[in-house]
Amino acid sequence: MSKGKTNINSEKDLVQQLRRGDEQAFEKLFHEYSFRLYRFALGYLHEESDAEEVVQDVFLKVWNTRTEIKSDSSFKSYVFTIAYNEIRRAFNKRNIEEAYKQGVAAQLILDSGKDSGEINYFDMMEHVDRLIENLPAKRREILILNKKEGLDTHEIAEYLNVAEKTVRNLLSLAMSDLKSAAKDKGLGELLFFSMFYK
Repeated sequence: MSKGKTNINSEKDLVQQLRRGDEQAFEKLFHEYSFRLYRFALGYLHEESDAEEVVQDVFLKVWNTRTEIKSDSSFKSYVFTIAYNEIRRAFNKRNIEEAYKQGVAAQLILDSGKDSGEINYFDMMEHVDRLIENLPAKRREILILNKKEGLDTHEIAEYLNVAEKTVRNLLSLAMSDLKSAAKDKGLGELLFFSMFYK
């Protein structure tokens, strides 16, 4: 991330050039604001990769909506508002993912027949992640879209531009893979039935 300094008049000129699709103007604005946005996002998210993703998302939106940007308004306010919304979205995503993993981990504990005090909760969470990460890529993607993002099979089919039957088949295979992996690890054959099937 780099730091820059641009006066108000030249910034308005850059915004006008950006509106016309000038890539050099875009790069100058990126260098002016990327570091400040990065520090802003990092202060909330505390993860460098998440903060960098926010900056990328902000400037992707800036480029995609460049013709809608008002050259007589504050560009700083514009990009920081986008950043704030992206940070809120990141928090929401974290909460969904955390609830998802905690639910699986809780079921692992229940299904193991052990007292929760006997189990390292965070180790269990990591184990859940590993089981899902080991799925074939397409099955993993569909499982995450369905169980973490809350999309149904029709929505997933539209999003991935594939047949709904393909989505159902791959989701079924993903579930089968997870049940087998859980059984192999001694976690109980019914674990993923109870956790994932609605």
